[in-house]
Amino acid sequence: MNFISSLTRETKWGLPANFKLLGNPGFITMYDYGIMQPRYVLYEVSKEEMAVQPERNDCFRPDVRLPLEFRQDLSHYAGTGYDRGHMAPSAACRTQRENMSSFLMSNMCPQTPECNRGPWKDLEDEVRELAKRDGVLSVHCCCGPVFRDEVPIECLRSTGKRPLAIPHSFFMSWLVESVRGAIKVHSRLVNNDQGPEVERIDYDDLTLCTGLQIWNNIEGSSI
Repeated sequence: MNFISSLTRETKWGLPANFKLLGNPGFITMYDYGIMQPRYVLYEVSKEEMAVQPERNDCFRPDVRLPLEFRQDLSHYAGTGYDRGHMAPSAACRTQRENMSSFLMSNMCPQTPECNRGPWKDLEDEVRELAKRDGVLSVHCCCGPVFRDEVPIECLRSTGKRPLAIPHSFFMSWLVESVRGAIKVHSRLVNNDQGPEVERIDYDDLTLCTGLQIWNNIEGSSI
């Protein structure tokens, strides 16, 4: 019997929840009710699976697996100038089903067009190109929003709905596994403003910045 299942009296009416882990075709999302967007997404890219790419399908839609009051909605973005920025990219999808899942609003964060269509897209492309190299078995990628404690948080607002927090920046960390079993981690931060910059960041510093131990199954100098 595990710890939670033994708390039958205390949990009779449920446990408070502020996160939900969502399994999607092709990627995993840890959705944060407080900021109403992914805390992070995790996906894998490999050379063989990149050989066939489905047609992009712009079917943006709310994720009905989430409580109504914590869902992102298309109306949050209407007239704001912000893009619905993919965390798990459509271009990394291997099937039409995966592609459709990537357009769930639970996979979106508010990004400036300068960020989303500039350095963020460039990083997504870099990860996919890296997966095609000889000697690379696969590339695992984790990415998500970053909020800085010292900077006020602005929000996108929609009538009758909770505000949607605008991230200050975004992180992307990708782990490259070679055919010989060697691993190497690369991490970047991208500012979410009209002049976005890409910053290389050490893995330990990224852990402090995000509060996430991203690759928690490995330790040592490889990271």
